Amino acid sequence: MKKFVLFILFGTLINVSFSQSQPDTTYKYYFLTGSPTDSMFFYKDIYHYDSDGKIQYIENINKQFYWCSGDYILKTGDYVTYYEYDDNNQIECIFILDKNKDTVLKEIFTVINNDLEYVYQIKSNGKLVNYYRYYFYNIKNREATPLLNDAFNQLDGYFAYSYYHSDSISMEMFDTLSSEYHLSKKIYFTYSSNNVVQRCIQKSKSVSCTLDLSYDSDLRCNGIECTKSLDSCSDKFWYLSETFNENGDVSENSIIPYFSTCFKFYNYGRKENYYYDENNKLIASKVFDRDSLDNWNIYVSKYYKYNSTNIHAVEKSEVKLYPNPALSELLLNNGQELIKEIALYDVMGKKVRYLTVNAFSTIIDVSDLPNGIYVVKINTASDVLVRKVQIMR
Repeated sequence: MKKFVLFILFGTLINVSFSQSQPDTTYKYYFLTGSPTDSMFFYKDIYHYDSDGKIQYIENINKQFYWCSGDYILKTGDYVTYYEYDDNNQIECIFILDKNKDTVLKEIFTVINNDLEYVYQIKSNGKLVNYYRYYFYNIKNREATPLLNDAFNQLDGYFAYSYYHSDSISMEMFDTLSSEYHLSKKIYFTYSSNNVVQRCIQKSKSVSCTLDLSYDSDLRCNGIECTKSLDSCSDKFWYLSETFNENGDVSENSIIPYFSTCFKFYNYGRKENYYYDENNKLIASKVFDRDSLDNWNIYVSKYYKYNSTNIHAVEKSEVKLYPNPALSELLLNNGQELIKEIALYDVMGKKVRYLTVNAFSTIIDVSDLPNGIYVVKINTASDVLVRKVQIMR
């Protein structure tokens, strides 16, 4: 539900794969750096699930302002996001409460025959008012393509919870003076013979954007090309892509602009890389921005922790270090116990790397270290652990 100004490409929570069991709590931490340091911490989300795996509520700890949608911003502070479901386990309402238990934002889903109305409300002058709505015509079982959601979020700052497959979608802004909705844009879907989305066209008053989708052999959408048209100028705008690992989990999501003579993109490109543990659980991701020299620079890092104390028994785990041998990165995961510090030593006893972690998992960049055997000293909250790792390319 949350969309951040920093991560317009990767705003929605990635579909975390729970191969063994569904946790009852997921902790998600955001840092404005490549490693978790207290001074660069700025968001924390704690997801709470029921026994069926549905989100019940999210604790939102915002150390910086929080861009929701359009020009609506939540101030720094603590909030709680609640989810309500209908008899078919479909979301029918999402609302955010501030520390005073006042509702500051609300999303309402209303089924009307074969259509769906999605209304976005915000707090204004002490009360909730309609802000905008999306109307889905002949919606197809609330199915959606994750990469297509990312693509639509690139085109407009007024987000829908999801861009469900439909015949078409109308986006309408609410006029508080007339108490009426006014059409802002239309989205049209084109499907293949096997009911797979092939193309979407978004039209507003002066701009038209065409999204052409491509798929891999497993019919997963792995690429979307955007062509933008304005007045007499029409050109390719950007290419959005997604890659998957051998387990079928997303390993990278990226957007690369075409250097059009008609349109300018907001940067030279952005990508997010995802890291998983040996049980295929997402433990971290990193967002990189590309500069004019084609260098990828770290922008934001995110770390995930899972708790299963209520639904599933927690297994006592020791620190896991992988891959071993390592190529360019070394991942450490200590389960439920905090990793405080990490130091790497070469075979001569020279300290070659030191990190202050204060997290349950982390990623160490070893791309600049020569091949060889290294000793990893790990200080946890209760112990000091020593492991050996080999770097081999």
